[in-house]
Amino acid sequence: MIIEPQIEPLVHAMNASGQIKTLASCQGHWDGRKPYVYFTCAVELATAFDEILRVGGENGLYPLNFWWNVIGRFHPERGLVFELETTAEDRTFIGWFLGSPWTLGLSRRQIDADLKTLILVLEEVLLKSIGQNLCNSIEASHE
Repeated sequence: MIIEPQIEPLVHAMNASGQIKTLASCQGHWDGRKPYVYFTCAVELATAFDEILRVGGENGLYPLNFWWNVIGRFHPERGLVFELETTAEDRTFIGWFLGSPWTLGLSRRQIDADLKTLILVLEEVLLKSIGQNLCNSIEASHE
């Protein structure tokens, strides 16, 4: 699988976790193709990822320039898969007014900054997941 250079660090971080397997990705392009990563993982992990993106983006915990979310889809061979995607809608008036070519062409640096920030979001999700698994194991051993 060829991984484009701008999204490669995020894809590698996702795969290195051992809890996520990426299937396809795109770094986004000036012609309107938006950045995404298709992946498989536990539903609980994908849910936590989406929740932290929403909460962290809304309250400024993570300085994301665009709205990101995780969407579940069914694949005919792999079953449930997830897509980390952006609407790539610039949160500024100029981005709204000029649309996708502005966002994906002239705002490349902002998209690249988001791709780096998404690694930090992923790290938080994985730390919480490990903590939750440890708590569940401890509770199970006391029953």
